[in-house]
Amino acid sequence: MISLETTEESIIQGINEIEFFNDNIYILDSEGAKAVLVFSKDGKYKYKIGKAGNGPGEYITPLDFKIIDNKVYVLTYKKLLVYDMSGKYLNETELSFFANNFIQSSLNEYVFYGSSREDRIIFTNRKGRIISSFINYSSRNRVNVPWLFQKLDSFQIANVPYCDTIYKIIPNAISPYLYVDFGKAAFMDKIYRDLPPETDVANYVNDSDCYAFKASYSETRKDRILYFAFRKNSFLCIQNKKSSKKIFWRFLNAKTIFGFQKHMLFPKKLWEIA
Repeated sequence: MISLETTEESIIQGINEIEFFNDNIYILDSEGAKAVLVFSKDGKYKYKIGKAGNGPGEYITPLDFKIIDNKVYVLTYKKLLVYDMSGKYLNETELSFFANNFIQSSLNEYVFYGSSREDRIIFTNRKGRIISSFINYSSRNRVNVPWLFQKLDSFQIANVPYCDTIYKIIPNAISPYLYVDFGKAAFMDKIYRDLPPETDVANYVNDSDCYAFKASYSETRKDRILYFAFRKNSFLCIQNKKSSKKIFWRFLNAKTIFGFQKHMLFPKKLWEIA
């Protein structure tokens, strides 16, 4: 455990993103500090990356950041700002769309998770020009969740709320990687598309007594971690990759549920798509 030094400049309200690089800890707090804060490996506060404002190299709210090629890339509203490792502003890339998360998928591409009315997965070149996009925006789905992208050992995955498929990032496109089978509780695409455009899907599914939906998905080297909702309850499912054994946590009453029970016959399967 590392205790982070608290100063007037380093008070953290929440952690949106964290990276460890060259014996430093980089933490993004979009709500409280509204900055990328840099700490030493033993937790001593060092400095901020960039600063708030409307001028060159400044941001109103930093939404995401990544360390790429010994530079810090900070995503703000319709801009990608670039700083050196000391926090000095270098340059920026204008974007023609709104996004709240991004990754670098290759030497020549960025992948953004679109917010507002944008497509959900947007590929651009290094100059911010759109190459391709996937999963069209719908007014029904207004939900954005954290942990939208994750880098695994040899590739990266994308998690889209309400979508039972987790996608693999490939050059200029996405490819199905893993599918979550909720059986009869699945919130099928046809049901989604038949809802009136003004429907708030989050409320509709949460208020129903029959549908389950995936909120987020991530992996460790040993486990798959699925967060989902069903019958006004939130659940966490951890599946061992080797044995396929699942453990469920129900968040409403903190009761731990091991294995399958009659009222918990989902997800039936989590499997890789060939």
